[in-house]
Amino acid sequence: MGMNSPELLLLVENCPKGAETLVTRCLHILTDKVPPSPELVERVRDLYHKRVPDVRFLIPVINGLEKSEVIQALPKLIKLNPIVVKEVFNRLLGTQHSTTLSSSTRGRHLLSLFSISIHALKGAAGTPAAPESDLGSLI
Repeated sequence: MGMNSPELLLLVENCPKGAETLVTRCLHILTDKVPPSPELVERVRDLYHKRVPDVRFLIPVINGLEKSEVIQALPKLIKLNPIVVKEVFNRLLGTQHSTTLSSSTRGRHLLSLFSISIHALKGAAGTPAAPESDLGSLI
C-alpha cells in the first residue's frame, strides 16, 4: 500500500479514535524513504487541525508542510525527546531521503532551523521571540 492509496488516505481522513498511533507509525514507514505526497500532507494537516492536535502527528509529513506551518510547529517540536527532534531536523533537511541537496545547502538550512529553534525556545521561556515574519525569512 502506497501513500497515495485511496484506502490509506481514507484511513487518515477518518482515523478511528485510538488508532492515531498506528496511523502515525504507518505514515513514518511510508515517508521514511520518499517525501510525502501532497494528498497525504493535506489529509494529515486536516486531521491535526480538526481532531488530533498532537504535533508529533505532523512529523511524517513535516517536509511537505508550508514554511509558516513548520515555523508554527517548531516550538512544540523542539520540546520533544532529543531523538524525535533529530528526526524532525533530518526530515526538514531531507537527509533521510536521497536528495540532490548539497552539503552547503543543508548547512544553510540547518543554521536557519537552529536560529528558528533558538527564537522559539526564547519565546517558550517567556523571552520575546522574533516575530514570525522575521523567522520566515530565515528559511
